[in-house]
Amino acid sequence: MNGLVLAAVLKELGELLPARVERVYQPEAHVLVLRLYAGRTVHLLIGADPHLPRLHLTPRPPANPPSPPAFCMLLRKHLEGSRLVAARQGPDFDRWVRLDFAAPGPDEPARRRHLAVELLDRRANAILVDGEGRILDALRRLPAGAGGRSLLPGSAYEPPPAPTPLPDGDPETLGRRWLEALAEADADADAARGPAEGQGRSRPRPAWRRLLEQVPALGRELAREALQRAGIDPDAPGAVAAGTADGGQEDHREPSVGQGTGASARPPAAADRRAAALGEAVLGWLDAARRGRFDPVVVRDAAGRAVALAAFPVSPPPGGRVERDGDGRVSALCDRFYRERREELARQRLRRELEQLVREALDRARRRLQAREGDLARAEEAEPYRLYGELLTAFAAQVPRGARQVELPNYYDPEGGTVVIPLDPALSPQENAQRYFRRYQKAKRGRQQAAELVAAAREEVAYLESVEHALAEATSVGDLEATAAELAEQGYAPAFAHLAGRGAPAGGAPAGGGAGSRVPDGSRAGAGGPAARARRTGGEGDGFLRYRGPGGELILAGRNNRQNDALVTRVANPWDIWLHAREVPGSHVLLRLPHREAAPSPAALEAAARVAAYHSKARWSGRVAVDYTEARHVRKPKGARPGFVRYEHARTLFVAPDPQGLPPRIEALAAGGDASGQPPQRPGARGGAARSAHGGGAVPGAAEGAQA
Repeated sequence: MNGLVLAAVLKELGELLPARVERVYQPEAHVLVLRLYAGRTVHLLIGADPHLPRLHLTPRPPANPPSPPAFCMLLRKHLEGSRLVAARQGPDFDRWVRLDFAAPGPDEPARRRHLAVELLDRRANAILVDGEGRILDALRRLPAGAGGRSLLPGSAYEPPPAPTPLPDGDPETLGRRWLEALAEADADADAARGPAEGQGRSRPRPAWRRLLEQVPALGRELAREALQRAGIDPDAPGAVAAGTADGGQEDHREPSVGQGTGASARPPAAADRRAAALGEAVLGWLDAARRGRFDPVVVRDAAGRAVALAAFPVSPPPGGRVERDGDGRVSALCDRFYRERREELARQRLRRELEQLVREALDRARRRLQAREGDLARAEEAEPYRLYGELLTAFAAQVPRGARQVELPNYYDPEGGTVVIPLDPALSPQENAQRYFRRYQKAKRGRQQAAELVAAAREEVAYLESVEHALAEATSVGDLEATAAELAEQGYAPAFAHLAGRGAPAGGAPAGGGAGSRVPDGSRAGAGGPAARARRTGGEGDGFLRYRGPGGELILAGRNNRQNDALVTRVANPWDIWLHAREVPGSHVLLRLPHREAAPSPAALEAAARVAAYHSKARWSGRVAVDYTEARHVRKPKGARPGFVRYEHARTLFVAPDPQGLPPRIEALAAGGDASGQPPQRPGARGGAARSAHGGGAVPGAAEGAQA
């Protein structure tokens, strides 16, 4: 949160003061919430999170823990029942605030308290100070470092170091001074690096960062906007950008804006105009902020993601837009922006944790598979034991007693060769033969067990590969939490066990009306029940990926293993068409048909096959084999892993997983998505008996063909 946005928030908060402190909460380690009453109840959120420092009013405070932390209890002791009478920002729109609290009664001066909120990124903090300026405690206690401040109880509170003073002067002079400072900063950095070190190793900082050092209150977005209004590329190195203001200095680097090959090619009048435009933009914002005339906006990119929060309108990225609050409230925009940013950070953090967990589990599973394949290979070498036992039994009379080895004819060899058999000299020929038979039987039993273990290990590897692919395709916290819950249920992620008990799998209808509820005419018992409605409609609100086929057909694709299972066991009608990319992890896809007699058109099959190919691990292949069959030929074995099914009577389509060839997403039920592109061409098709295919099951699912 930059200084100008903070000033806009404090202006809005000041209109509510004085306000009584009813309750103090600490829902998270670095988040405080003050419940205030100022004619109505409001919540002031104070975030000292190093990644998202912020202060604003919120209508939806976070949930509170069962027991308050110690710092929260201290704040309750000193602040509850008092009045918040003032909120003062640091000088020059600095990013720290002092909240002043006064307690009613004759001892009011002695009970004055101040809460210093420092929104300084990695040093963000909240410090409770008494009326004499002594620290009572801090959210993050910090001892005095080398020349630093002490933020320990009992120390005198010192505000953060003062920022660069706000500029004062005429716009053209200030603009030229700032651009000269950009060039000087880069020149000093080049000199510090030295001639050898400076060659391509350290990239100069962009112009917007250099300008932000001159006017810290602007924040990133306004610094970029000011340079753009002056016709300067904000991402260009500072010295290159400064060339637009220097009409006489030679500069052989490529300019960021305008014509010519260096600063000397720019007319001085044009450089003056750019410097003046830069100064006017910055001074205009600062003057409006001093007057309390803010126009806050949230900036969204082409995908609709909130990428910036600014106190004044700025230019959005290509395809993006700016968003204002209908009532002009900056806190409403702050609440919206930081809520989305928190969700994005939570999604990134959860994705990293799950990816590491799956990666480690997959490495273990692959090592286990390799070891078990070695056991199986050794077990396959047991066949000579049976041969030795048979030859010793057949030619026992030719084996001398006490021999350590014997060479006997091999009657299995068509060329009449011989075999050298090692012997135990303490045993008779018959006893040596029995010894080899026992070894053979033991190895045979081990071979069967080893084969079962190899099959189980291969299934585990395939399953984890499918989960790995699911994580790559997950787009929301909900998708990631569904995968985390599944991993917890499978015993891979005990840390996420709290997610595993959230009820029925996402994407499915409530239990009841399963496969056993079918009646001969193809309808379901209890046709009005939720399971039946889910089969007819695809389950409203289930979160499936939804596409519209060329003939208006509904195409559903699972986002994760739970949805893949739900498609097969709860949503699919027997006559619907089920599709899956062959032998690779991928989504289960369902082409809905209106009734038993309906036949899918070739174009609809191709569209559904493209969806299955695109939402599979083979997405980047040139052509993908996609198996399809009626849903009645797909079943989930008892005890199988999530997303694992068997199918038969399958045919195969070969399609290109090109996103431009996908059918249109149904945006009303699925946020975002790919639009349909060019009309697809008729793919090749091949029929035949059911084939073996093994994927895995999470936004790719698992599929294995059973013998027809």
